[in-house]
Amino acid sequence: MEIRTRTTVTEIRPGGVLELATTAGTDTLTAKRILLATGNRETTRAAALVPGLRPVGVMNTAALQSFLYEEGRAPFSRPAIVGSEMVAYSAILSCRRHGIRPAAMIESRDRVQGPRFYALANRILGVPLVTGAEIVAIEGKTRVTGLRIRDRAGERLIDCDGVVFSGRFTPEAALARASGLALDAGTKGPQVDGAFRSSDPRVFVAGNVLHPVETAGFCWAEGRRIAGLVAADLAGEAPSAGARDGRGLCRGAGSRRSPAAMSARSTSARRASTCRSGCCRAATSRRRFWRAGWPPSRSC
Repeated sequence: MEIRTRTTVTEIRPGGVLELATTAGTDTLTAKRILLATGNRETTRAAALVPGLRPVGVMNTAALQSFLYEEGRAPFSRPAIVGSEMVAYSAILSCRRHGIRPAAMIESRDRVQGPRFYALANRILGVPLVTGAEIVAIEGKTRVTGLRIRDRAGERLIDCDGVVFSGRFTPEAALARASGLALDAGTKGPQVDGAFRSSDPRVFVAGNVLHPVETAGFCWAEGRRIAGLVAADLAGEAPSAGARDGRGLCRGAGSRRSPAAMSARSTSARRASTCRSGCCRAATSRRRFWRAGWPPSRSC
């Protein structure tokens, strides 16, 4: 297999034609089938419309991990963690492993965005959890000096020297949008059918660009399954194409949560819907019981 580095796909045209931008200029590539697996990204401070100046020390979890594990340096000593999804606890553990003591975890919703026992981790790790809090401003001119929040008790200042924005994942669907692929109104990711094909039958879609962020193991298993579907399609064995939305779930499936909650990308929005036809059962059974909203619906 040829691996092309320093190459960006700018557009997917009908017929399996990819428009490329390389260091040598533009190019095209034609493929029989295309697998789109662009993943997702955390919501940034700018996208979250958080007020305040832009001092040094404001970043997302990916940037924090890069500082700690790739560059081997700590960007701060006492940050505030914004968000309470699984990735936020990963950030806390990474901080503590490098001698950094988070000052607090800030969550805008009324409860931790994951299994309720996650809140116990805050007590064990000594990181105060503040729920139902709104960020008023990030204090500091050159470096972060504090995070001003407003919660039920009123407005107050959290003493910290950094702010880590975590979670609130958004599908990296810029390429799908530029290529004219149909997008799901709820997830904002590509719309796929039961065989993970997009609105262009030559383009398959896999991974976290389809659904709220999952672990590497889940995406690996999903990738193996979709590889089989692509191989079957190339062999002329057309896979079933039951209508599904961008979350990989049947349209019309009975969701346990409201559409707004399902589009939130938080851990609490991961609970899988089920359908009467049974086509969602395989995907549901692979999830851990607390992600699937155990027990599963009796409708399947």
